[in-house]
Amino acid sequence: MYNMGEPRYGHDCKACIFLGRHRDYDVYYCSNSKVGGGSIIARWANRPESYTSSPVSTALTIQDPHMTPGTTVLFRAAQDLLHRGMVRIAPDREQIEQKRKDNEL
Repeated sequence: MYNMGEPRYGHDCKACIFLGRHRDYDVYYCSNSKVGGGSIIARWANRPESYTSSPVSTALTIQDPHMTPGTTVLFRAAQDLLHRGMVRIAPDREQIEQKRKDNEL
């Protein structure tokens, strides 16, 4: 999925792991995010606002991954991370509590 090499665009988060380039995007994984198995970042320019990001768990639920080029990158990167075993997606606390309540009835 990725072209390896160096990132094209500056990225200031030291916790992020550069995964490679996909089309015009530098793709990163950040495990510092406490939501949904970490975050995926797709950067397309050097300007601070020139990126899109999503928790891995959210990116995996995108219904139409072809909506925008950035959305496609996030969806594919999330699938790749999960497939390679780099992230584990645990159900959130509300889902667990609801299942407990359902089983008590």
